[in-house]
Amino acid sequence: MRERLLESLLLSAAGGALGLLLAFAALQWLTRIRQDMSRVESIHIDGVVAAFSVGIIVLCALFFRIHRCFQQQYPQNIHLLFAYTWCMVMRSERRTNHRVLMSFMDRPGGWHVAFLEADCQTSLPVKLTFQSAEKIRIMQQRFGSSLLEDRQALDHGLSIGRGSVWLNLNAEQYERLKQQR
Repeated sequence: MRERLLESLLLSAAGGALGLLLAFAALQWLTRIRQDMSRVESIHIDGVVAAFSVGIIVLCALFFRIHRCFQQQYPQNIHLLFAYTWCMVMRSERRTNHRVLMSFMDRPGGWHVAFLEADCQTSLPVKLTFQSAEKIRIMQQRFGSSLLEDRQALDHGLSIGRGSVWLNLNAEQYERLKQQR
């Protein structure tokens, strides 16, 4: 992973340096061509712009590498990365019965469904595949919230091919979900 991170940083640095060079050349061209503009002599790239660009280059390289490593290590669970973000937002919400995050993704074999515990880190063993998105909608209607924003989130997730919704399960349903393989 260290080699890949270094490679990502070097490629990003080369691209960023090229971008700064092109920006510098474009500014030189603009100041020569447009002498009629007011205060044209004050247009330049200073240290603040260069430092900001370097910071953005490093952040992009790190994000890209971390994302690629996660995707290569866990290709079947990449949709859980999106679900985890949603899970962190909803974590502070009050828990009733057993809350489970159901994440879904449209794949060539159908809609793949996975479940996470309320801690948003522990996967439940059950993995389901549905041929129709309607089954996901039925599960959300039976076990999910009836709030408008939750229904809209489900509709949006189904329209883009991936998403997640919270389900409220009683103890018996939760145990069946936890034990089933």
